[in-house]
Amino acid sequence: MNKKILNTDADWQYNHVIFKTVSKGHASDRGLLCKRKRKMLLDELLRFLKLYSPIEMLGFCIISDQAHCIFAIPKELSISLKQVASQYEACYDTPMDARSHKCHKLRNELNNISKFAQRFARDFTITFNSKSLFQREGSLWGSRFQNITLYNWKSLAKCWSSVELSSVKAGLVTNPIMYGLGLWGAEEPLRTDCLKNFHRHFKRLSCQVNQSTISYDDFLCLLKNMLAEEEVKFN
Repeated sequence: MNKKILNTDADWQYNHVIFKTVSKGHASDRGLLCKRKRKMLLDELLRFLKLYSPIEMLGFCIISDQAHCIFAIPKELSISLKQVASQYEACYDTPMDARSHKCHKLRNELNNISKFAQRFARDFTITFNSKSLFQREGSLWGSRFQNITLYNWKSLAKCWSSVELSSVKAGLVTNPIMYGLGLWGAEEPLRTDCLKNFHRHFKRLSCQVNQSTISYDDFLCLLKNMLAEEEVKFN
């Protein structure tokens, strides 16, 4: 199977989504995502994922003016309209009628990564601008978010490793376990949940792809060695 082509029989799709803030050249936007505001971004992202509950996060890192996230998106939905309405009310603190057109529309979008990213970018901008110390206005994001499809176990492995070591490459820390806004330094149970998601999805993906020449256990060993070079303990 051509590694550039998605397996149409696969039950899940994997995406690397990148949000980038506006240019640092704007005087009012200096330090736009300071450490405290990056934490706010992560908290809002986790809250928003509860609305889009079918989407699972496998890894993440929020650095300087960027947020990198790796998601697994199911092709089929098994969530009821009542659950969708309940999740919406929890996310927005606003009632929703499970029988409404709005609820039906939202349910149909719950496994659409583009709709997820667009809605999150819009909602977070509104929240951020209203709470910002400079009472800023306008777009928070410099351009349309990047949405990169990960076609097989090789691209997933490479992307996951790159994202998880972003804080080291950016010179923020010498060890990613010291960085609280990346997977390795995240608090429990977030770290455990993301690692379990990644393990489960990588294992099923590597078993499905016929051209795979490396087993799941061999890959974990390889990844362990890669991370060991950065003095990270892989559990």
